[in-house]
Amino acid sequence: MHPTRVAQRGVGVVNQQSKSLNIGRFNIGGRKTNSYQVQTPFRAAYKYVSQEDKHFIHTKSSIFLNTKEKLSNILLEATRMTLFNIDVEIQSTVPAPKLFKAYHDFDKLAHKVDPETYKSVEIIKGDGGPGTVRNITFGDGLPFTSGKSKIDTIDEENLSLSYTIFEGDVLTDVLDSATHHVKFIPSADGGSTYKHTIVNKCKGDNKLTDDQVKLTKESFTKTFKAVEAHINANPNAY
Repeated sequence: MHPTRVAQRGVGVVNQQSKSLNIGRFNIGGRKTNSYQVQTPFRAAYKYVSQEDKHFIHTKSSIFLNTKEKLSNILLEATRMTLFNIDVEIQSTVPAPKLFKAYHDFDKLAHKVDPETYKSVEIIKGDGGPGTVRNITFGDGLPFTSGKSKIDTIDEENLSLSYTIFEGDVLTDVLDSATHHVKFIPSADGGSTYKHTIVNKCKGDNKLTDDQVKLTKESFTKTFKAVEAHINANPNAY
C-alpha cells in the first residue's frame, strides 16, 4: 500500500499499512529511525492528524529542527489535546441537495432564519470556497458573542462540507478549536438525513460540561429546523 499523504506541504506522511507517521526523517509511532525513537503513542498522533485539521503541524513545520527535543515537544503539545465529539442527526422531508445548497449559503441565510442564534455571518476572506474565513456574531439567545471559522472542505458530489471554528469566545476557556463535519444523506422517500459531527479539541484535560453539550445540540437542532422551515416556505429558492 502506498503511503497516504495527510500534510500537503511536505510536512508529514502517514503510512496506514505500517501505522506510522513520518515527519521529515523522523518516525512518530514508536519505531526507530536513523536518529532516535520518539516516545509518543502513535494512535494519539495519528488520530489527531486524521481529523482534517493539520493547522498545528503546518504552522509548526517552519521551525522543525533535527533535534529530538524540538520534535518531542511539538508532538507532546499536540497529543495533550483531548478530542470530544458531539453528534447531531435529524431526519427531514427536505431533499438533501436543497439542504446542502442552503447550508452552502449559510452566511446569507443564518441571521434571517434564526436571528436568536446568529446576528450575522460575514465573509472576511475568500470567495465562499475552501479556505474562506467567516466572522460570526452570535445572537442574544446564546451565552457567547463571537467566533471565526474557516471552511475546510466543500464536496458537492457527496453533499457534505466541513469548517473549523478557531477563534472567539464561543470556544470559551475549554476549547482550542472545533471542527464541524456536516453531511446530507438522501433518503429513499425523497427526504434526507442531516448529520452533523463536531470534533472539539479541548485544551489539556478540559472537557465540555453536560450543559454545554446540551446547548450545542439544541442550538444546531434549532437552526436546522429554521433552515428546513425556510426551504419549505420557499420551495423554489434552492
